[in-house]
Amino acid sequence: MTKSMQELLDRMAELPEDEQERIAERFLKELADNARWERILAETQGELRKLGEAAREEYHAGRTEPLDLDRF
Repeated sequence: MTKSMQELLDRMAELPEDEQERIAERFLKELADNARWERILAETQGELRKLGEAAREEYHAGRTEPLDLDRF
C-alpha cells in the first residue's frame, strides 16, 4: 500500500463511522464507474476507430464545416 493510501485510511479512521461509510461508498461508486467506462470503451474501441477514420476522410474530402459554437 502506498504512503498516500495509508495516510488516507488513517485519517478516515478518525472520522465518525457514518462519515467513513459515506466516503467509502463514494469511493466504491467511483471505482465501479471507472471500471464500467473502461469496459465500455474497450468494447467499443473498434467502432470508435471506424467513426474517427470516417470523420477524418470527410474532413480531407472537404465535406465538413467549421463548428459554430454560437448555434448551441
